[in-house]
Amino acid sequence: MGDSELTVRPLQPGEEAAVNQAFNEVFQQHRTLAEWYWKFGPPGEPKFVMVAWGPQGEPLAQWAGLPVELWAFGQRLLGAQIVDVFAKKQARKSLGAAGAYLRTMRAFHATWCGPGGFSLLYGFPSAKPMLLDQKSGEYVQIPDLAIPVFRRPASGKKTRPLPLGLRFGLDEEAADALWERVKQRCRLSVVRDGAAFRRRYTARPGVVYHHVVAWERGTPAAYGVFALQPPAVVWAELLWDGESASALEKVLGEGERLGHRAGCRELAGWLRGDPPLELALQDLGFEVAPHPLVRWLGRSFDPRIPPELVPDALHCTMGDSDLV
Repeated sequence: MGDSELTVRPLQPGEEAAVNQAFNEVFQQHRTLAEWYWKFGPPGEPKFVMVAWGPQGEPLAQWAGLPVELWAFGQRLLGAQIVDVFAKKQARKSLGAAGAYLRTMRAFHATWCGPGGFSLLYGFPSAKPMLLDQKSGEYVQIPDLAIPVFRRPASGKKTRPLPLGLRFGLDEEAADALWERVKQRCRLSVVRDGAAFRRRYTARPGVVYHHVVAWERGTPAAYGVFALQPPAVVWAELLWDGESASALEKVLGEGERLGHRAGCRELAGWLRGDPPLELALQDLGFEVAPHPLVRWLGRSFDPRIPPELVPDALHCTMGDSDLV
């Protein structure tokens, strides 16, 4: 099979099962089609999935993006998280490691990025795709960035009185209020308001996200979204008003309490780009170190997101990935 035998084009309705099956084969997963639709949106919604098809109509490579709203230097722009990137063995044997992958990547760029499209692409690629991206010369304007991971051993107390002022479940108004506080100190971030929390952290097949909000004097002061990933309970999101350490500790303490039920031994999460929260977590006993494997990689397609400003401006949590 030569490079000319590949057909590279966007995914069409009715092809979802084929690309999900190819994903499962490559990554040795058992993702259901229901979860694919949760991730990429239900039938009828636009999909940003570029596929390289072989001569028999089989998917051989894929580049896919999940649209996200960005808060970028004082304005709302459209970005995409790159996910589910692969090139199957059949493509790699005759085309080399880069052929199908790079054609599919560049078709994604040409179709959906730039003026009127995605202003920023970002993702958390494994080592081989990251190397291909960088060797291509198309992902060198922004260096790959370390992901700080905060960890604290879970408290030995298996039961504790429930603190006053905690509320549970998705609370879009609380998320909206806290996001307004957070975005004042974050220059480049995925938007983390109530609508974003509803889309990202509800209705995922087989996964439960735990929403915890600490209120003080009638105002939300801290909001955590937790998931159980034994041996850790992890926060996907952590919004904080920047003032109440007691509210932050109440939310984190509830995360620990959730973890005890599943035998979790530590509380952990990613965080970069929110210095007051980073300092507050260290004051509460968290240790921080770069993730040993995962790094952030991105590319700007918009002068309103200057590449040279991204390393110092980027705000990132585990919820920006598809690992939680």
